[in-house]
Amino acid sequence: MADLLAVYNTARRQLVDAVSGLDPQQLATTVPATPGWTVHDVVAHLASDVAGVLGNDFPATWFVGVGQAAAIDALNEWTARMVSQRRDVPLQTVIDAWGLDTEILLSALRGGATPEGVPPFVDAVLVTDLAVHSHDIYGALGTSGDRESAALRIAVASYLSGLQWWLPTLPGLQIVTEAKAYQCGSGNVDATVHISRFELFRALSGRRSPEQIRGYQWEGDPEPYLPAFAPYGVRADALVE
Repeated sequence: MADLLAVYNTARRQLVDAVSGLDPQQLATTVPATPGWTVHDVVAHLASDVAGVLGNDFPATWFVGVGQAAAIDALNEWTARMVSQRRDVPLQTVIDAWGLDTEILLSALRGGATPEGVPPFVDAVLVTDLAVHSHDIYGALGTSGDRESAALRIAVASYLSGLQWWLPTLPGLQIVTEAKAYQCGSGNVDATVHISRFELFRALSGRRSPEQIRGYQWEGDPEPYLPAFAPYGVRADALVE
C-alpha cells in the first residue's frame, strides 16, 4: 500500500504545481472531460475524495453497481454536493485542506487503519481518480501532462482488473499497446484492439465516445466491449486530446 500512497502524493503535488499559478480566468476554464465543471471544480472534487474518506462520507456503494444507472446517479449526486460545497472557496484554501487531509489519511492507511465504510482498495481508487482528473485538467489547459506516470499505469491496471467482477461475462479481449499487451474478459479471445496506453487509459475512464472506440484498430467486433469503456455512463460526444 505504501507505494500506491507515495504515487498518490507525487501526482497530487504535480497537479498542485500545475494549477497554483493559474489566474481566475484559467481556473474558470470549462473542463470538456467533465461537463459542467471548471478547473477549480475538478481540484475541489479531488480534495473531496480525501475529505470524504476521512469523514466517512464516501460513495462506496458505487463499486457494487459499476456502470448501472442507479450507481452512476448516486455517484454524481455525491460529487456534485462535494464540489458545490467548495465552489466558492479560494483555490489555495482548497489545496491547503487537501494537503492536510492527505497527510492524515496516508498516515492512517500506512498504519493499517481503513476508515469504516471505505473499500480496502481505496488507495488504488484515489490514485486512479487523481490520474483521470489530472489529465482532465491538463487537456482543458491544452497541455499533455505526464503520460508515462506511475499513476496513469496504476489507473489502467485498476480499470482492467475491475472488469473481472464488473463485467464477468465480457468475452475475451486482447489489448495491445506500445508498452504491454493485456488480456481481459473470460473465455477465448474474440477480438484484439491495438491502442496507445494513454488512449486506453482515457477510454477505460469513460473519456471517449462509442464512435471513438469503434474507430480504434480492431480485429473482431468492438460492439460487445463497448460497456467496458463506460464505467460512468456512455459519453455522447467525442473528446480529442
